[in-house]
Parts: sequence; structure tokens; C-alpha cells
Amino acid sequence: MWQVWKARNILHFEKTQTSSEMASSKAIEDADAWFDANFCEQSGVEAVGEGGDNSTSWCPPPVGVVKCNVGVSWSGSNLLCGASWIIRNHDGMALLHSRRAFKNVRSKLEAELTSLCWVVESLAALHYTNVIIESNCTHAREALIDPTRFPWFQELTDNFGQLMSSLVPCSVEHVITLRNKVAEEIAISVTRDSRYQSYVALGGPRWLINMLEVEARGAVS
Repeated sequence: MWQVWKARNILHFEKTQTSSEMASSKAIEDADAWFDANFCEQSGVEAVGEGGDNSTSWCPPPVGVVKCNVGVSWSGSNLLCGASWIIRNHDGMALLHSRRAFKNVRSKLEAELTSLCWVVESLAALHYTNVIIESNCTHAREALIDPTRFPWFQELTDNFGQLMSSLVPCSVEHVITLRNKVAEEIAISVTRDSRYQSYVALGGPRWLINMLEVEARGAVS
């Protein structure tokens, strides 16, 4: 709203008109800066929903449950979002993983909500239930807790809720980045290394095999 008011004042007092695209883009930048200042991850350990533990590394799900970690990377310079998910069992074994790119994504919050909707849609298509979804999407967490504060993303928050109903039982938990390293690296590869091809593959990425093995050993130790 500040950017809209500012554009109005410039037009009124300086007789200079600011384009709606420029005002909108600046407003999104300001919103992301406000989010980072108010909801940035704190150092140390964060609570992970009800029943969360205090580990600073990836934790396995209970027997009979699978865990799906979600990664999101957003590049504001080219409005590109990289998204990923990886599913592991209680032994830390990677069952499936996926990666894709989204274009024309105008904010970090939009990137996170779009990615989470895609992940839940993928899990439903693969007929997974009894899933723990973990992400370090701080912006999306605030929007999903109180969607009324973000009416311009109502379509995405509503879609997420509708898709989640098909995965019951299922939970979504927020974790620190240290507990989400594999998924984050896969997502970052989209925006950093221009890996735009979408795919779903068995197991985990070969280039992250060492990290997966370390986390699997921690799961069974």
C-alpha cells in the first residue's frame, strides 16, 4: 500500500506517472524485505510444529511413515523458482525425488506457496498418504497459518488446503535449513546451474549421494 500511496503522491505533486508494473514490482520487493526482517530464521534450533525435536540434522520419520522434504530456491533477477522434493523412509533410504522450474514467479512467498502446492499435488498423484512434509519455507509458513493476511495469494493457500485433504493422514512441519539440506541443494541447482528439466526419479540424486549416506547413517545410529 505504501508504494501505491507513493505513486499517487508523485503523480499529484510532481506530475510524473509511475507505471503500475514498476509500482507492483517495488511493492513485492518491499514485502519480501519486510518478511526477511520480521520472520527470518533464528540461529540455533527452531520448534518444528507439535511433537518436533531439537535435532539440527535431518531426522527420520517413524516406522510406517515417510518424510518428504521440500526445497525452494527463488531468483528475483529472472523471476525463476526452483522446486524439489525427496521422499525417505524411517531407515533414511531415499525412495523418490523430483525437481522442476517455475517461470515468472514474482516473489519469494509466491515461489514457496507454488512449490508447496506442486509437492502436495505430486504426492497425491503418487498415492502417498501418512506423510510428514518438511520445509524451511518461512514466508509460506506465515501465509498458511493466517491466510487472511495475504488475500492476494488466496488461490494458492486455498489450493494447498484442498490438496492436503487427499493425503490424510499428513502433517506439514517447519524446520531449520540444516534439517533440509538435500532438498535445498536440489532446488538451488535449478537457479544456480540452470537445470530446468523436470523429472521424477527413483532414489536420490547421485551427486548428493555422500550427503544422503551421512544422513541415513544418522537415522539408524
